[in-house]
Order: sequence, then C-alpha cells, then structure tokens
Amino acid sequence: KVWAKQHTELTSELGDVLWYLAALCSELGVSIEFIAECNKQRSWSSSPLLQKRFQLYSAIHVLS
Repeated sequence: KVWAKQHTELTSELGDVLWYLAALCSELGVSIEFIAECNKQRSWSSSPLLQKRFQLYSAIHVLS
C-alpha cells in the first residue's frame, strides 16, 4: 500500500514522466494516444492473460 506522502511524491514524478512523454511525442509528430494504442496492440498480441486482466480492470473501474 502506498502511503499519503509516497502517493504525493509518485504523483509528482508521474507528472514529470508525462511531460517528457508529451514532449517526445510532439517532437516525433505522434500523439500519446497513438503510442498507447500501439503498445496495447503489441502487448495484447503477445499476452492473452494481459487481455483478460485489462478487461477485468476496465470492468471494475467502470462500475466504481
């Protein structure tokens, strides 16, 4: 479990990572959505278990 301070620190770090990702995508002329979709397709094609986990995760978060 992540404690409050760690949560805040990790959230800040993820913001930095997102900024760098956005900057790289802009430089390459691609969207973050395109990168995510390519990664999802690559991951899904190699892992049926990942597909099932993502579907379960999505179902849980849609309901909550």
